[in-house]
Amino acid sequence: MASSVAASVGGERSGPTAVLNSVCSLDGASSWQCGYQVNIRFHAGMVNDPGQRDKLRAMLNVYFARGGQELQINVVSSETLRAAQQHPDQYRDLVVRVAGFSEFFVNLTPEMQEDIIARAEHR
Repeated sequence: MASSVAASVGGERSGPTAVLNSVCSLDGASSWQCGYQVNIRFHAGMVNDPGQRDKLRAMLNVYFARGGQELQINVVSSETLRAAQQHPDQYRDLVVRVAGFSEFFVNLTPEMQEDIIARAEHR
């Protein structure tokens, strides 16, 4: 089972707008009565830079206006996640969205950590 209706890890090629447009093309009312969630990860620069943050906000507003249901957004770089793997005591407070729940990154299994890192990091 996939952890998200978004593109599988390594399968995403056209960026976050394409992913969200694809998800919105699903018939959410009849095909997904119990709802669905989308895992998506952004580099911290997407929220730190005011111009990028405005673009991100606009993209998310359109997603929900088109009927998008749930997003599980992580805003963390691969470098930070790798550092947390190497020095877990320094990153005890790093929380990530997994697949329907949040967890401290350092508490995840190495396989689950790799899954989070492997998700496309949108800039």
